[in-house]
Amino acid sequence: LGWGLGGMVVHLFRRRLEPTMELAAGAALLYGLSLPVSLWLLVQFPFDISRLPLYFIVPLVPFLLAGITLSVVFDLNRERAGGLYFVDLLGASLGALVVTMLLQAFGGEATVLIASAAALAAAACFSVKWRTWAVVAVLPVAGLAMVNEQAGLLRVTPGTIKAMRKDMDRFPQAKVAQDGWNAYSRITAVEGVAGLARL
Repeated sequence: LGWGLGGMVVHLFRRRLEPTMELAAGAALLYGLSLPVSLWLLVQFPFDISRLPLYFIVPLVPFLLAGITLSVVFDLNRERAGGLYFVDLLGASLGALVVTMLLQAFGGEATVLIASAAALAAAACFSVKWRTWAVVAVLPVAGLAMVNEQAGLLRVTPGTIKAMRKDMDRFPQAKVAQDGWNAYSRITAVEGVAGLARL
């Protein structure tokens, strides 16, 4: 939805926002900055069914900005669209492989921050005008990504409606035995309650 909206925004506001590499760089810069901001907001508001609109709208913003970035780049290079699309698919394939390793090595929140640093690096490559801002922003984001899992600075709390949380509230002796990320999710192993397994 966000990527599609990004393309529509570029099309609808084409007269006001003339596609340029500076525009692509600015959108990439905002995209990179929006990822840690979105993560911070989701950390501040643990999932609850009443907050469902928040959980739909907040992640929409980075995807919207990413869609704008890609749409502008493709618009400016129409004659090379086939080659760009090939590189786009190649990058997506490599990303799908790398993200599984990043999740296991650094955790989900840090992986979002690493994606943010990658977007900021792209902004620096797109335009000299935005390069200084992108470099200044990428350093703290990359640093935060490296220490976040150990420091627990940005950590998404499981929602209160999850069975694990309810069972742990009912059985005070229950405790988290192990917590970590696999290729696509966080797995928490709980012990201390008969019949309570990994959730």
